[in-house]
Amino acid sequence: MNVTVAFLETSKQLENFNFSNKNKYLILCTQNSKLDLEKLNSLNIEYYGAIFPKLIFKNKIFEDGYLICILKNNVHIEFIEDMNTHEFDNSTLSNYNTLITIIDGLSDYNTAFLESMYEHTNINSTIIGGGAGTFEENKKHLFNNNGFYSNSSIIVMIDNIIDIGVSGGWQVLDGPFVVTSSKGKLLKELDYKSAFELYKAAIEKDLGKKVEVKDFYSLMKDYPLGIVKNDEKYILRDPISFQKDFLHLAG
Repeated sequence: MNVTVAFLETSKQLENFNFSNKNKYLILCTQNSKLDLEKLNSLNIEYYGAIFPKLIFKNKIFEDGYLICILKNNVHIEFIEDMNTHEFDNSTLSNYNTLITIIDGLSDYNTAFLESMYEHTNINSTIIGGGAGTFEENKKHLFNNNGFYSNSSIIVMIDNIIDIGVSGGWQVLDGPFVVTSSKGKLLKELDYKSAFELYKAAIEKDLGKKVEVKDFYSLMKDYPLGIVKNDEKYILRDPISFQKDFLHLAG
């Protein structure tokens, strides 16, 4: 698979980009960036996209901009409008060696969807991907020619075999703690104590100062929680909001 990637900083550059109806496009953009689907549709191209808080390109982090992945027409892309109702029974997932998946990271259905997807995938296939979304409530974070969607997913299916190496890059600040009370994505207690108060204390210990509650929405993205695995790696869970003593997690 040949993929060309371009980074554009402004909506004007996006509108003037040299799109071709001979290709398909995966458009990743930041939450600060303007996105006009009517203008994209006027270009008569097939595109799929997702919105993120920030983007990384060539070792730099951008709060504004668009990452354009140019895909050949023979690359198969499936846009799932509703992960809750989607069935994989007639899917062609097992015919491909590599799957790149972008899901609505804030959806209540993403875990069940990914488990079902995995069951219908070739056991030797490589699956990579991540969750789109921002801290803005009730916003739809995935899109295609037909509009914006929530509880949705994009699956790019590729014949090529790729190897991956993954490292979180996070440092352990405190713990481990035992989850003593939770419900769904709501974390209530750690070690029989308020999850939020314990989380707040760990951040204040790292920063070396007291932190006001109102500042936590900007801090939470830098302090994910880690679930310990047997191989000393961690499954990360990002807090996205809090209420009283509880933390609401993205997954």
